[in-house]
Amino acid sequence: MKQKMELLSKMSFQLGAWSQKIEHLNEKSGQFGREQKKELAKQIQILKGKQKQAKENLNELKNSSEDVWDDIKDGVEKAWDDLKDAFDSAHSKYDAIKKKK
Repeated sequence: MKQKMELLSKMSFQLGAWSQKIEHLNEKSGQFGREQKKELAKQIQILKGKQKQAKENLNELKNSSEDVWDDIKDGVEKAWDDLKDAFDSAHSKYDAIKKKK
């Protein structure tokens, strides 16, 4: 149970941090040209979709019984890794666009 609570706490905190990063990217997109804004908007939509999935998985994990927690945990961690990879990709694209400016 302790491991579950620690994981839930860590994931909840990280989701909050990622929400702030999405908002930051959204705000920063205003400083770029039309094509760059379009590319960032695309990346932001991808992030929001993956974030939504991660929230759903987190809720599923919160509501899971101890019996199925281990089974669900692996899927949640995979979705979490996908979201982290999407953030890394979006930030790389943001940095590339920023350098072109």
